[in-house]
Amino acid sequence: MTYLSSQIIRAIFFAIQCVSNAVQKIIILANPAMLKFASATIKADKKVVLAAVGQNGSALEWASADLQGDREVVLAAVGQNSWARRYASADLQGDREVVLAAVGKNGFALYSVSETLKADRDVVLAAVGQDGRALEWASKTLKADQGMVLAAKARSKYEHPKLAETQTPKPQGEVISEFKEKTDAFR
Repeated sequence: MTYLSSQIIRAIFFAIQCVSNAVQKIIILANPAMLKFASATIKADKKVVLAAVGQNGSALEWASADLQGDREVVLAAVGQNSWARRYASADLQGDREVVLAAVGKNGFALYSVSETLKADRDVVLAAVGQDGRALEWASKTLKADQGMVLAAKARSKYEHPKLAETQTPKPQGEVISEFKEKTDAFR
C-alpha cells in the first residue's frame, strides 16, 4: 500500500513538474515533505525551502546541496527539528552555532556532536539546560565539573547516576543564571 501511494505521488509530481513551478510551491507549502518530489529549480529556491523547513526541518534532506550548506536555511531547519542537522553540509553539521541551536532544542542532540563540542562549556550548558540527562554525552572533564552537574541536576526529570537525586525542572534561563553564579566559585 505504501509503495503504491509513493508511486502515485511520484506520478502526480511528474505531471505537476510538466505543468508549473507555481503549483509545486503551493503543494510544498501545504506539505513540506513533497519537496522530495520537486524539480531541481524548486529545491534550489531559498524562499520555498525556508518555508518548508520552517514547518518540517527534515525537509532539508531534499533541498539542493547549496541550500544544505546555507547557514540561514540550516538554522531554520534545526530550529524546527534538532535532528535535521544531519542533512546539513558537513561543514555546518559541526558548526558551533548550528550545534548550539540543535542542543538548545533537544539536549540529546549532544550525542552526535564532535568531541571538541562535547568539551565546549557553552554547548554542554545549552544541552543540559534543555535536558539534564544530556550530561551523559559531555566530555569527561565537564561530567566531573560540579557546576555542570548542578546545572544538569536542576533540569533532570529522571534519576541519573551523575545527578544523585532529581528535582523539578527549572526554566532554562534560571538554570543558566544559577550555573554561572555557582561556577564562579569553582574557578
